[in-house]
Amino acid sequence: MGLKLRFGFFAGVALLFFYSCVKKEDSNIPNTHNCALVLCTQASKTFNIHILDKSNSSDLIFGSNPKYRFNDVKIYSTRLKKNIDLSVDSTDKSNKFIRFETFGTDEFVIYFASTTPDSLKVETKFIAESCCGKLDITNLNLNNQSIQFSNTVPTTITLKK
Repeated sequence: MGLKLRFGFFAGVALLFFYSCVKKEDSNIPNTHNCALVLCTQASKTFNIHILDKSNSSDLIFGSNPKYRFNDVKIYSTRLKKNIDLSVDSTDKSNKFIRFETFGTDEFVIYFASTTPDSLKVETKFIAESCCGKLDITNLNLNNQSIQFSNTVPTTITLKK
């Protein structure tokens, strides 16, 4: 009898759960209670920067004979009014990038050693999706020239110095 009682209890709970889910889907009330359990990260877009020698296209920072170091790159956010954090994308050991994120529309000044700074203008739009949203790039300009971008993978920006 104890086994039948436990089975009946669990069957009753399962039916109650199923009924409550079906009822909410059928109703016109938004199903927002599930979002309370979702941990959202701040929407952002990731960029990879690849700095190449303009004469031979060798990697100036991560190449076999690098002329510069990672610390020779600084990126200033005009929106935040400070240098932003940079990291190294080392998922592919033979093709490394400097990586950074933006959390909204911004203009960045990319400083590399003693070369002329580059200007990167990023325009974004927040897209609401289910519980969390995402950030999409709507326009991208490098030194006042429109460049291609991706909203599915990190956008790679190549600078020839």
